Amino acid sequence: MTMLQSENGESICEGNGSDKEKSVSSVQDVREASPAFRTRTLVNADDVFNHNAWDNVEWDEEQEMYALKQIEKQANSPVPAEEQERYMNEPASFWDAFYEKNENKFFKDRHWLKVEFPELHQTILKDAGPKRVVEVGCGAGNTLFPLLAVNQNPDLFIYAYDFSSTAVEVVKNHPKYDAQKSKAFVWDLTSDNIPDCVDAGSIDIVVLIFVFSALQPQQWAKAVENVYKMLKPGGLVLFRGTVNFRKIPLL
Repeated sequence: MTMLQSENGESICEGNGSDKEKSVSSVQDVREASPAFRTRTLVNADDVFNHNAWDNVEWDEEQEMYALKQIEKQANSPVPAEEQERYMNEPASFWDAFYEKNENKFFKDRHWLKVEFPELHQTILKDAGPKRVVEVGCGAGNTLFPLLAVNQNPDLFIYAYDFSSTAVEVVKNHPKYDAQKSKAFVWDLTSDNIPDCVDAGSIDIVVLIFVFSALQPQQWAKAVENVYKMLKPGGLVLFRGTVNFRKIPLL
């Protein structure tokens, strides 16, 4: 088993796969200069944040019991119903408040993008040809800016969307924002239509990193439908999310 850590420290478990070197999304590290996935073994607990992922992680009984107690604690102390209703009915105001407070301090340089999503970095190659990428839930530009920083493809264009208008302003005001190579815009993934500036069937890759965990389950179908509408035939969805252990047994 491979234990992946999200940007906020949450754990994500992935099952076993082939150890053969790959050039497609998996837990195989395709960078020559870094250790391959499935060879990263945590020996010293103090080193836990040195990598985004550790391999061959097995929970002992104490860790599992702790996790179960935390789940029970949360289940027994739910958010009051009236507050739940506010969060569901006014999500934009809460996201705007978050980015007004944090601005670009919430920016995380996703240096692991090439490790886990090599197809994404193939779009930045000089001879990759015309490529269109959509980052949904762009936040402070956590995927957009690392790609622009190393881009060698003159025909790459990146659309960066977020539900929060404040987040989009943070991106647009960033000194490395390039309106010739990207477009940041407010859009709701669960809306009835895809963005006006994106033609149906025109996108090579849609990036969804920790997005679906911010949606209600009943919104997932519409979100998937919109992603499908944007993608070219054979287009890719690069997805990463968190595990809800209350609905999925402990791994």
